Amino acid sequence: AGARGRGPERCLALAGRRRGAAGRPGHGHTRSSGMPTHEEVIAQNPLEAPAPFWDNVYYVANGLAAFAITAFILASVVLCCFCLITRVERMEDRWAAKAAARAHEAAESVAGKTGEAKTD
Repeated sequence: AGARGRGPERCLALAGRRRGAAGRPGHGHTRSSGMPTHEEVIAQNPLEAPAPFWDNVYYVANGLAAFAITAFILASVVLCCFCLITRVERMEDRWAAKAAARAHEAAESVAGKTGEAKTD
């Protein structure tokens, strides 16, 4: 009656049923532990049974697909960030070149107005 619980109490109760000649759990069997066998565990909880092969293949395929989708999304975000950074750098380089050209033109116009020779 006490073997209906879960956890260690269940294992101890099952071990108590297997009392050997010495009256101690597990000593009447070839196994030294009082743990239930694999078959007993499966009988108590069918979810402990190993899954069929093709179920495992299905789970592996789903796991790999989920990993591939996540990796693709992450790689896309990284690539987009890289492309954005490259475009911003090119835009800043164009702005710097335009600013340098304007500064050079301004310097030439000031030099032309004062009559000084160019020193380029």
